[in-house]
Amino acid sequence: MKLGLVLNKEIHLLTESELKLITCLADRANQVTLIIIISKDKQTGFYSLASRILLKQFLLEKKRFDKSNTIINKNELFDHFKNSVIEVHPFLKNDCYIFDKKDISKIRNTKLDLIIKLGGKRLNGEVIKATKYGVWFIDNLNKFSNSSLPIGFWEIVKNKSNVKISLIKLSENDNQEEVIDQSYFNYHKWSAILTNNMVIESSTSLILKNLNNLEQNKNNLLAASDKNDFNLIKEYLSFKDSFKYISKFYKFYFKGYLKKIRNKTHNNPKLWTLFIGAGNFLDQDLSKLYPVIVPNGEFWADPFLIKRDEEYYAFFENYSFNDKKGKISCGRVKGNRLVDVIDVLNLDYHLSYPFIFKEKEEVFMMPETGSNKRLEIYRCINFPDKWELFSTAFEGENIADAFFYDDANNQKWLFLNKSTLQNSSKTSNLFIYKVDSLELNEIIPHKQNPVIIDSRKARNGGSIFSSNNTLFRPSQRNTHGTYGNNLNINKIEKLTINEYVEKTVKIVKPDFYKGLKAIHHLHQVEGLFIFDASFTNIY
Repeated sequence: MKLGLVLNKEIHLLTESELKLITCLADRANQVTLIIIISKDKQTGFYSLASRILLKQFLLEKKRFDKSNTIINKNELFDHFKNSVIEVHPFLKNDCYIFDKKDISKIRNTKLDLIIKLGGKRLNGEVIKATKYGVWFIDNLNKFSNSSLPIGFWEIVKNKSNVKISLIKLSENDNQEEVIDQSYFNYHKWSAILTNNMVIESSTSLILKNLNNLEQNKNNLLAASDKNDFNLIKEYLSFKDSFKYISKFYKFYFKGYLKKIRNKTHNNPKLWTLFIGAGNFLDQDLSKLYPVIVPNGEFWADPFLIKRDEEYYAFFENYSFNDKKGKISCGRVKGNRLVDVIDVLNLDYHLSYPFIFKEKEEVFMMPETGSNKRLEIYRCINFPDKWELFSTAFEGENIADAFFYDDANNQKWLFLNKSTLQNSSKTSNLFIYKVDSLELNEIIPHKQNPVIIDSRKARNGGSIFSSNNTLFRPSQRNTHGTYGNNLNINKIEKLTINEYVEKTVKIVKPDFYKGLKAIHHLHQVEGLFIFDASFTNIY
């Protein structure tokens, strides 16, 4: 695949996140040509009082939070691509770039398969037909009318549920433009700069996935959305919008700062705790359940159940505010309580999501060890508190919330979430792999990986369970800038190495007990279930 990537001339302002996206695409393609737009047309920018105020706020955010995303020098970018750079001089017409015959000839001579325009203004005219597969445009359709603002600004101001990114195949006729695919990302509740960088890096999954589809299916690109999604909301930046954004920023910034102080003094409010119930979760009245009392200075989350000697044990993340990391603890289930709670795995790095299971009469655990940049499986040598490392995989990758599922044909499937780049979101990508065994000697990626790119349903919220001969996958519903605010129950309709189809059949909200703000994990076994919930929003 020969790719052309279109950038505006202001590439001296390119951030590290944008460079990562570009170099990631370059690694994927056989050949990449940078098409640099140099236009004399006046660009929309920060000119009004409201815009100038915001610009100062964004600069403050970059200085305070964006230290990893340093500005990249233009020459550094050129070094990545050697001499594969051409400059074009289009003019603006109807807010789109139009190329003259000379520039079209330059582009045609490169014999590109596909051009990708990464944000900004659309391309139009003859350039649409200058390559084999046309022009793809990556766009934030919720950005309203001001493209000079960071992705996430309007979502924060308007309290939108998510940031929606669309991959569009451009056409000379706007009404014939095709939505190839879409993805949804949760945003930072108080920072458009952090949101912008997260979305830019996370968008690589959307582009790479559809490049694979293009190579496999050639021109068989499937529209993922109705064309009404192209209708941008005509709303312009006002002083009120600027004030609202800045107010939210400082409100949540200082609220988070006060929470850190409370946590240090162990006077923290209740955060994540556990609920235990008998029967089938799908049929239960959750309002009749009571939370497990958690010791001060800790929160408990991500619980899993296992039966041992006719009794059930719950393994869970035990996060210490004093140590600032999680460990794995275990308690014996007694009614709706946990007794005899002990620590069972405490390492130098953060642990959570202790998926525990049996294999050939042995007990294994696969906790989340993303902070150690790999997937780790432990074997129990003395239940419940003696474990040894059994196998590892995905070295150097930030893996989250992994579990196994063995189907009716004894095929083992590995479900996990991961971030593809440093600042990309782990809550938006679901990956599936077919594996040979717990040794993980052979790991075959699903043909559609990532099978889901959507913060509203991708992040695992427990392992697959069966009810009435139907398989369900619990998942987090991350929206409105909040982590784990709702729990999805997704019905699995198809699982093969080529296809994965699921449908959300139930959304569980934290409205069944006074004061709850979030719920994000469930484990169901025969006749018993356990889940977590929080009394404080996490942001």
